[in-house]
Amino acid sequence: MSQLQENDEFRSVLTQTIAGRRSKVAYLEQRLSQQRSALENFRGRVKAYMMDHKLAIAAIAAGLGGAGVALDPANEFSAEARQIGGLVAVGAALYALANAEEVAQVADQLVQADAHADTLQGQIDSTLQELRSELFQLQEEERQFAAAAQRSQELRSQLAALR
Repeated sequence: MSQLQENDEFRSVLTQTIAGRRSKVAYLEQRLSQQRSALENFRGRVKAYMMDHKLAIAAIAAGLGGAGVALDPANEFSAEARQIGGLVAVGAALYALANAEEVAQVADQLVQADAHADTLQGQIDSTLQELRSELFQLQEEERQFAAAAQRSQELRSQLAALR
């Protein structure tokens, strides 16, 4: 009888533990959904910002791309491509000079946006890792509960056979 009582108490504790774990899993799933939504919302705002500053972004991209081709250390591009790249870089530089404040502000905002997106993604990764851990523990506890239930059934059968 003592074994049956201990096993039933163990099952009772597991029942409470499993209920708590399920609550935590539900909370983490909700938090993960909110974090993913926040990241998508932020990306949408960044895209809208980029659309509002298309020329500045084009100047930054063209300047970097054109300079990269013109100054290619490996000489992977033809002389004509390097000349065109140089002209693109010069055109981007002229636009950047004429609109220096906007270009600088846009470049700064993009750097900050990238860092913030990385932070949000890090939070998502952390929550996802915690959720996976909780799900693993939940499966283990449910397995233990099933084994304890089976053990209780066996003990009850043995007791019934003794009466």
